[in-house]
Amino acid sequence: MKTFNELVGVDAQRALRDDQAIRQIMSRIMPTELLDHVQFCRIENRVLKLTLDNASLLARLRFSASQIIDELNRDGLSVVQATWHVAPEKISAKPRAQTMRKRARSSTSANIVQSTAESMEDDELQRALLKVADQLAKRP
Repeated sequence: MKTFNELVGVDAQRALRDDQAIRQIMSRIMPTELLDHVQFCRIENRVLKLTLDNASLLARLRFSASQIIDELNRDGLSVVQATWHVAPEKISAKPRAQTMRKRARSSTSANIVQSTAESMEDDELQRALLKVADQLAKRP
């Protein structure tokens, strides 16, 4: 059986360690109930990027952004701003309530396709369009 380090790439491992380190620092100034809503955090180009699971807490967390940035800078992580992202809701797929009915083919469609094909050079595309026109003409 492969170990965790063999299954997960170096970049992913680094991102997880960074996330844990940032959370540890943030836990000093944020209540646990707020920190629990942070799904993932990382620092990219001196920007702290936080992904939240709930948009209703966004204003409350934004209010503490400068405090979070100051605390991260005190611990040696260079951050100049924070951005907030809300993870999309998980939507379950549901089957359609009814099936789509097939549209009736008209002779007008067959005539249009046939006249288009007849105005073209004699090549593979013209032959394919003539076949389509024949199929449209045969069906109701």
